[in-house]
Amino acid sequence: MATKNAPKTTKLAKKAPKAVKSTGVGVARYIGQPIILKCMNYFYYGTVVEVDAFCAVIEDCYAVFETGAFDDPNFKDAQRVGDRFNVALQSIEAFGPSKSVPKGK
Repeated sequence: MATKNAPKTTKLAKKAPKAVKSTGVGVARYIGQPIILKCMNYFYYGTVVEVDAFCAVIEDCYAVFETGAFDDPNFKDAQRVGDRFNVALQSIEAFGPSKSVPKGK
């Protein structure tokens, strides 16, 4: 039984999010550059190619399971996860350039 004070439901718009161009803010400032994304569960390394309202698209993406020392030239354990990989922006805790890269890069 509905009550008088029950909140009204709203319908969500079904519009595709617009891509964000490099504006110098957030992950979008690194479009075209390889970076490391430090997320809640894993780290990801790759080149940012697109950022929308929900995710960052990473090309030549690696999941970094163990970094090793931060001044080492290569990560201790990084495994390639795909040509294009989407990382949810809400999962990213920190991001930026990395001195280390996956072995063979």
